[in-house]
Amino acid sequence: MSSPDDLMIETPAGIVRASAGPRRTDGVVFELHGAMRGSVHVTGTHHPYYWDQFTAVRACLGPLDAYESTAPDDALPRLAHGRSGYRGSLTRYPQQHSERLEESVHPLSTAAGNELSPKTYETLTAVLRACADAVARRDDLPQILKSSRLRKTPKLLRFLSWATAEADATAVRCAAEAQAASRELTHSTALWWAIARMVTTHPHPVLLLMLADREDSLARHIQVMAWKAPYYFERATEERARAVRFRGEAASLRTQGHSRAAGGERSRRCGAVPVKELEPIYGIMKHVELSAGRTGRHPMASFDHVTPQRCVQLGRALTAAGLPWHDNGHQEDPQYLTVTTTDPHGRIWRISPATNFQITPSSPGKIWQASCDQPTATTGVLSARAVAQHIKGAGP
Repeated sequence: MSSPDDLMIETPAGIVRASAGPRRTDGVVFELHGAMRGSVHVTGTHHPYYWDQFTAVRACLGPLDAYESTAPDDALPRLAHGRSGYRGSLTRYPQQHSERLEESVHPLSTAAGNELSPKTYETLTAVLRACADAVARRDDLPQILKSSRLRKTPKLLRFLSWATAEADATAVRCAAEAQAASRELTHSTALWWAIARMVTTHPHPVLLLMLADREDSLARHIQVMAWKAPYYFERATEERARAVRFRGEAASLRTQGHSRAAGGERSRRCGAVPVKELEPIYGIMKHVELSAGRTGRHPMASFDHVTPQRCVQLGRALTAAGLPWHDNGHQEDPQYLTVTTTDPHGRIWRISPATNFQITPSSPGKIWQASCDQPTATTGVLSARAVAQHIKGAGP
């Protein structure tokens, strides 16, 4: 007899029935029947692009979280009429500016490491996707994500510490390369022009060869330095931005842990957010769109007309307000440029610095919209300082 927790999954191999067991702190195990036998483990995890934001769910083949431990071969799921077990995982996470879920698949293979046939691959991904989506719709998803964050924060902090040190060291090396290439470019260019002036007064074949664009020539060396200097300068800038981002994400994880320990986490369940929680937010904005994701998205603040300069202004304002922050490094494509910060209550805010302000609260459920025609809304454009002060002063 099937229960409400049973999933009927259509796959190329046939119908697979997945029965969810009781929640195990931060995970749910599905037992598979029908066209597949075995189990799938689903747990909460961080967003693949934001280490401090636990908004994703990951389904692993087998009874354990494959990122924490390795299940024995005989415990791996297999097709009903097959003898080979399978390994791999699938992660479902929210898009940055949409309610849709994206997915990433960790390489699926047999227990022996062999590649799968297209039919088997489609079967496994269909089962993993269905189990992950089932957990993403659960009422206790916030508790699963919280438990996952608490368990994984120590390892993430160690990783972010290492990644920050690596980014800092790489930035120093690239900056040194850029400076050396710039000096060499200046020196070589001056030498080339000096030789060119000599040719005009004392023409000689050797001097002409020195000016020619050929392999190992001075002209070719200048071309290489002209490419190398800006390349390494840009690399150094990118690595410094990565280091800032990693520090911000580490600070955010620590802040979330400290705020939860001090005051306890506000439980947010799937469903409606009380309007009284929204009034302090849209009451001071020019245009605000309040929406809630299906997988516990964090509060988002965004603007129109995003520019890197506005990002810098906002970062300075957040620093002045005593709030940790980092950007996502999309300097070349301002459309996707965001700044992430954490308020004193441990809530994460993602901000796209432009003109019109927009906030998305961290709660699954309904969608509200408020704009200038709302009685509580006011007109005017918020400055970077006003945004920082609003986030710092937001109530619990």
